[in-house]
Amino acid sequence: MIPKDPRSCAVQFRLDPVTRQYISCPTCHCLYPYNPGDSPDSLLHPAITLCTHRKTPTSTECGTNLWKIINVGPRKRYTPCRKYLHQVLKHWVGRLLSRKGIEDHLDALPHSLPIDDDAPVYDIWLSKVFRTLRDSNGQPFLPPPPGEGRLVFSLSVDGFNPYFNKAAGVVSTTTGIWLVVLNLPPHLRHLPENVCFLGAIPDKPSMDQINHYVKLVVDDLLEFWNPGVIVSRTYKYRSGRMLRGMLVPFVADMLASRQVVGQPISTTSHHFCTSCDLDYDDIDVLDSAEWPAKNVDHMRWFASLWKEAPDERQQNDIFEATGMRWSALLELPYWDPVRYTVIDSMHALSLGLLERHCRKFFKLNPEVPSGDGSPIKSGAAKKARLKARPTQKDLDLCLELIKQNEDTMAIRLLAFPRVVLYTICTDYGILGEGFSIVVGTKWVLAQNIYHWV
Repeated sequence: MIPKDPRSCAVQFRLDPVTRQYISCPTCHCLYPYNPGDSPDSLLHPAITLCTHRKTPTSTECGTNLWKIINVGPRKRYTPCRKYLHQVLKHWVGRLLSRKGIEDHLDALPHSLPIDDDAPVYDIWLSKVFRTLRDSNGQPFLPPPPGEGRLVFSLSVDGFNPYFNKAAGVVSTTTGIWLVVLNLPPHLRHLPENVCFLGAIPDKPSMDQINHYVKLVVDDLLEFWNPGVIVSRTYKYRSGRMLRGMLVPFVADMLASRQVVGQPISTTSHHFCTSCDLDYDDIDVLDSAEWPAKNVDHMRWFASLWKEAPDERQQNDIFEATGMRWSALLELPYWDPVRYTVIDSMHALSLGLLERHCRKFFKLNPEVPSGDGSPIKSGAAKKARLKARPTQKDLDLCLELIKQNEDTMAIRLLAFPRVVLYTICTDYGILGEGFSIVVGTKWVLAQNIYHWV
């Protein structure tokens, strides 16, 4: 007998994804486990009625109502104001491996591609980053031991309008989270049946609120990293097999990538670049040899300081000085926020942003002769920056701190505006090693002063 109700088919054939339910705070997006089937009485009298989340130890509780009352016949019942469903990654992977032929693709691609440093990189597996991946024991992540599976995931976060209405009307935003298995060949990777849709956030979280949702993804990925996940049975391995996995690229647009990684969302921030420590005041420096590289260890340190700050004022000071806040992705021990953050090409190519930049901002015209793109050697921009000199009082206070020559000098210098540090570096000819001009964020300039002293 074929059931008349399609929901009966979904239950009998286990077609529905395995998910965890959470109550999402409408204000701060803090998540609370929600299992109505475990305790029916909780629907009548919920144990937690108000959000108890504190951003820092000294912050006040959120206090937002998590429940609303609905009328069910003559009785009143509680229902969550907002719920969030998170698809469990290991169950999704188990379903993927139950399909015929999938494991042949997953196990073949990383080992079938030729390795040639001079050849064009037409697939992400040919990049040096992927060829040098290491597992939790420090051994090459690929190839795996016999019988063991190794998966590499790509994470994407982006907002979309679930109602498809026009911008002129009421706009609603939902934030989706996806994982793509990069072991699949390019023509199979992004098919809907091969993409893991982890969840849809019923709003657009601001700043660090996205961490509540990314943390769920990170917890699943940590299990794949160490000790690994044992799948009891797959299509190819009827006795099961061990799977290990890691997240490498995080692919998103500029704004989403900055928010998830923990960097300033504003593209006009002093820390405007996700790849280097060039300051926004130095945006006219076009020679890439003069762009200071970011230090991942320092980024993790600053993010940890932000996370452990006792109050929100100190968090704001740390973020203002360093351009880093805590990201749940940093809980992955192998995560590199510089090399693993990829700005998607859709916005640059498909939506015409590259063309707009070339035509409007760079004033490129195929009918007008131009140069070869070499940077123009001109001191006009540098002279313009030097006009904004700080007060003599600030310079004297900074010089007095430098004369004390304490071990914490570099950190304490971050309390001064960048123009103070830039002026001192310019007046005393303090340059970073290998650089010919004064460039960099406050942290770069502070380190240069420290090493110079």
